[in-house]
Amino acid sequence: MNFTFKNIFALIFELLIVITCISARFDLLMNHIKWTNLLKFLTEWNFTFTLVYFFFASIKSIVNLFSTSGNKKKEEKAKSQRKEKKEEKKIQEQKTTLLINFFTFAMTICLLMTIVFWVLFNLDRELIFPQAQIDKLPKYFNHVLHTLPMIAITIEYLINPKHLQQPISIKCVLSITFVFLVSYIAIIAYVYHTTKAWIYPFIGLLPLTYLIAFFLVTILFAVLLSFFIIFLIRSRQKFSKREKIEKQKKQN
Repeated sequence: MNFTFKNIFALIFELLIVITCISARFDLLMNHIKWTNLLKFLTEWNFTFTLVYFFFASIKSIVNLFSTSGNKKKEEKAKSQRKEKKEEKKIQEQKTTLLINFFTFAMTICLLMTIVFWVLFNLDRELIFPQAQIDKLPKYFNHVLHTLPMIAITIEYLINPKHLQQPISIKCVLSITFVFLVSYIAIIAYVYHTTKAWIYPFIGLLPLTYLIAFFLVTILFAVLLSFFIIFLIRSRQKFSKREKIEKQKKQN
């Protein structure tokens, strides 16, 4: 078992984020705000991605916490090299690869949403989050929706390198990011087509050419953020490998 302070702290943190996200959902229901009505907002998608990631990350942390380590693993490998164990390892690696790719995607959307929202909000809140919408939500909700996901996923990056060990598929991350953003732009267009109102007020102030340029720049910015996050994660992986090598040298 891996009952180290670092592993236990990481698990508690992930469970805390999951509980916070679920309680925020409950508050929405209590305020008679339908979750389906919020799906048109990028903030809601980002919040959902954060919840999904931390839910599966907490499950993986529990598995890591109760898994055998060190000498026990070596003994088990020496005793039996069965195909089932090899298949299980492959499945675990695939799951970890999926998790790290999703983490990279979620962090990209988090950064994008947080930067764009707070820049526009500080310029003129009516452009992005009108007071009429703010009044419908609990007072603390603005920071829960627009600040908490970025803080949570950044802390996760710092404290839980075990979830970030497998190589990242750049094609996978960029493909998911591109498809999601194009799909979300389609949602914005569909909502305007059906309601004759823009989801975000500032979009209505832009001429068509500027609007297209804004969407293209946003996608390009998201791609650059993806590369930046991939660089950070790979740097973290190298640092973790160095730590392991140094520990092994000390033990020997």
